[in-house]
Amino acid sequence: MPGGEAMPGGEAMPGGEAMPGGEAMPGGEAMPGDSIGGSFPVTSHRCHHKQKHCPPVLSAGGLPATPLLFHPHTKGSQILMDLSHKAVKRQASFCNAITFSNRPVLIYEQVRLKITKKQCCWSGALRLGFTSKDPSRIHPDSLPKYACPDLVSQSGFWAKALPEEFANEGNIIAFWVDKKGRVFYRINDSAAMLFFNGVRTADPLWALVDVYGLTRGVQLLDEPTDCIPEEEDSFEAGVLTVLHCGPDTV
Repeated sequence: MPGGEAMPGGEAMPGGEAMPGGEAMPGGEAMPGDSIGGSFPVTSHRCHHKQKHCPPVLSAGGLPATPLLFHPHTKGSQILMDLSHKAVKRQASFCNAITFSNRPVLIYEQVRLKITKKQCCWSGALRLGFTSKDPSRIHPDSLPKYACPDLVSQSGFWAKALPEEFANEGNIIAFWVDKKGRVFYRINDSAAMLFFNGVRTADPLWALVDVYGLTRGVQLLDEPTDCIPEEEDSFEAGVLTVLHCGPDTV
């Protein structure tokens, strides 16, 4: 493509060059850890944590009335979705694969994803976050190619790239937002890590998942119902109380 260099697999990034170990962004600059509010450190902050057994009640006072699924209509042009609306796959390219949840998520509710397909030859992986914009009011044709930096430059969208080393096939990623607007994530049974902050929690929030780059397919998993997070944590003191859940059933 004019002004761009073809990436492995025969596709050229728009207006830019693919840089080894980085991501070619529109405009030609590689931006590691692109996200709302600018670049973040390459490694996320790991928190010392306590584990706690909890009763089957969410902080909002009850379980969601409907299961968390992918929004059936508002999705990128390369997304294929199964009939259950729980699994999506990018059919080609490395972008145009933005998806949303079918309903708002609760504060502290985990969005749990299993990576079902990884594709080599691309740089970058899943982008995860939240939006205060109702996906039912977003026309699919208006979705940009990329969640980062395109969507997050708009008001009401917050997202960040998952580090590539965590984007292995079979990994289970859980992410959630707390009442202070901080987003945390964990990989499989690892400790919780601070992902980013600054999410406005006064409005309803839908999950945002961009099936980008190395990540070719993901599946939504049910949230464990035998645990909840602490209402208050001591993150400022370097300690975060997080969920303690039973083994995953997939």
